[in-house]
Amino acid sequence: MSVFYPFDTVRSRLQVDDTQEAKNTFVLLEEIARREGVSALYRGLGPVLQSLCASNFVYFYTFHGLKAFSTGRLSTSALRDLFLGSVAGIINVFSTTPLWVVNTRIKMQDINLGHQGNKYRGLIGLYICN
Repeated sequence: MSVFYPFDTVRSRLQVDDTQEAKNTFVLLEEIARREGVSALYRGLGPVLQSLCASNFVYFYTFHGLKAFSTGRLSTSALRDLFLGSVAGIINVFSTTPLWVVNTRIKMQDINLGHQGNKYRGLIGLYICN
């Protein structure tokens, strides 16, 4: 995640800013670094890593809990594990989506898109009103 995070920053910028003309990804990386500093490419990395840890925890905890619960009830098979993994994935997405929304807001909060919003300090969503 740390290595490829600048590419995620470019992707997010392209999705949010519809005035951005189509350019090579590396050109956009260079423009962001020159205009806003290299740190802009990594804005929000800390909360993303926290969210990734939380997401993996939810997924694997749920998967192993479902697997332990189903032992003896369902026959062991790849199909059962695929089903349990899918259910764990659904639970993970529903429970961690708010974290990913805050991550996107943190990443985008300092770019000028013509509107001002709240300033997020971290993943929990504490913000400073403008």
